[in-house]
Amino acid sequence: MLGDCLFYVKNTRDIVRYDMKTHSSSLIGSTRDAVIAMYATRNIMREFDKEEDEKIGGGLQMNEEIDQESAKSN
Repeated sequence: MLGDCLFYVKNTRDIVRYDMKTHSSSLIGSTRDAVIAMYATRNIMREFDKEEDEKIGGGLQMNEEIDQESAKSN
């Protein structure tokens, strides 16, 4: 859980963020393999994930959203 959001895995592959203030959920992304463990943290992305993200050209919008949330909480 980060701030007012809860992150969970749905159908073993879909990562979902649930906003407890608005009671809404949004699909963050899907994995190729089943997720057996997950650790959520602010503004830190593993090097492996950065490289994968760059390959597919995604993540820029999500990084900006995380930065905005972090600025609000500080």
